[in-house]
Amino acid sequence: MLRRSDYQARSRGITVAMIVLAIAPVAAASAATAPDEPAPVNAVADNYFSWQPASAGRTAVKFQISVRYDMIFFDSTRHFSFNFGYTQKSFWDLFAFGRSSPFIENDYKPEAFVSFRPDPRDRVTEVMLGVQHESNGLGVDANVDQTKNSRGWNNVFLGGRYGFDRRIPTEGLELYLTLGARFWCPFVVLPDNLPHYLGYGAATFNLDIRLINHPRFGQIALEAIAHERSIEGHAYLPLEAVSNGHFRFSLYGQIFYGDAERLITFDQRVTSYSIGFGFI
Repeated sequence: MLRRSDYQARSRGITVAMIVLAIAPVAAASAATAPDEPAPVNAVADNYFSWQPASAGRTAVKFQISVRYDMIFFDSTRHFSFNFGYTQKSFWDLFAFGRSSPFIENDYKPEAFVSFRPDPRDRVTEVMLGVQHESNGLGVDANVDQTKNSRGWNNVFLGGRYGFDRRIPTEGLELYLTLGARFWCPFVVLPDNLPHYLGYGAATFNLDIRLINHPRFGQIALEAIAHERSIEGHAYLPLEAVSNGHFRFSLYGQIFYGDAERLITFDQRVTSYSIGFGFI
């Protein structure tokens, strides 16, 4: 028999499938957007499903679903827009079959923001101002009180990124560099010392490397995100043979070092790595 806490964890995990089903028709609609208009649906952060081979018993997977939607454009040129974003990061003991494969933790991160893009069709260069909430969804539910494990915070943020023009330093090689930064001011935080471990800002570095003469296999995308007390790196190797014009499937790798990989263990410093698949 499932305990109530196990049932709640499973129910939260089911929301992942619901999100995917909800996004699918919207994404299909965005694919039909005219070429001179920006697609209304995109990602806020990375989308991936990965296995953590160094986890206890080698049973854990880590995955993330992230989407944003351009809800309103403020001008006819579509430079300014109001956006809604949602990111869910989950840790799942998928291969712990003897324990009924429970979800370990789900962290939910909705946000709303105003953005400015000099080129509405280019999402790489952008300035954003908004508000964000993040929590692990634990609280009082009927007779079950999980507040001792509740983690949550809100913040007002200002962020931006700039994509440099493509250059070809040597014959047959194309590089695309993007630099970004994001700063935030927390408010209504539980527990009070959470911002100390999450920090007050982050810097991002993205490098897209392409071999022009091998367009189907000669590409890799690298990303680094540095917080005050953590750093993480991501690598994508797109699999063009199983991708199409609207969906890109990739081999994916991630390494994380520092604090607050998970909200519930925010004050524990960890080193973890993951391998799996990415979705762009």
